[in-house]
Amino acid sequence: MGRRTVALGIASGLACALCVGLYAAQIGQEAQLQRAEALEKYGGVQVEAYVARRDLSAGEALDDSMVEKRQWLAELLPAGAVTDLESVRGQQLGSPVFAGEVLCEGRMQAQGNQLVVPEGLCAVSVPAKDVQTVGGSLVAGMEADLYMIGPSGSSLLASRVPVLAVGREGAASNSSWVTVAVRPSLVHELVQAAQSYVLYFALPGADEAQPQGDAAGGGEAPGDGDGLEGGPRDEASGVGATEEDQSAEGEDAWE
Repeated sequence: MGRRTVALGIASGLACALCVGLYAAQIGQEAQLQRAEALEKYGGVQVEAYVARRDLSAGEALDDSMVEKRQWLAELLPAGAVTDLESVRGQQLGSPVFAGEVLCEGRMQAQGNQLVVPEGLCAVSVPAKDVQTVGGSLVAGMEADLYMIGPSGSSLLASRVPVLAVGREGAASNSSWVTVAVRPSLVHELVQAAQSYVLYFALPGADEAQPQGDAAGGGEAPGDGDGLEGGPRDEASGVGATEEDQSAEGEDAWE
């Protein structure tokens, strides 16, 4: 009786395995048939393109672990799709790329040796985390207002500042740097503010008109006087104060 039960169990298992195999083969044949129909419909030309393995953030330097090769119908590939990873390896993304999305050359930032500084301005890099760069959405080509936040308050440091580049220290880090173009007279103040204060970038609305002469620095917060341009000191924000005054105000604010 026991041997018969074992034999029946083995036979049932083999039958189940055979059924599963036949079902898998049928599914595979259907998939191949659908693929053949799609190839016939769209011309049948296939190319290998790179797609993102995961959600990629702007500023990340592209490496092999971030993408994978997939077969795509040539007719469905977006313009500028990357088919040769060597052409973009190590470059930084200029905008986010979502998992499964085809990687395009237009999503890449210009390389460091291609950084173009507008005439009459200077390029300065400052540290900033995602929360300080509009949730990490700040990318090269944008114009942003730059605020400095300290113990005594906040102040508009510069308005309509051209963003030249944005980069990350690492794929798993939310720390980054932002390179902006400012007037030479603002370089010292910007570097000092980056060391002594927390900097925040804000994106102005498209309908907010701003004279071109004010771009790349020297914006004034209401009631701040001449701000960082060497004008009178603003008691609320500490702008224009000496380093000794700022240090004393910071100590008083935290006591």
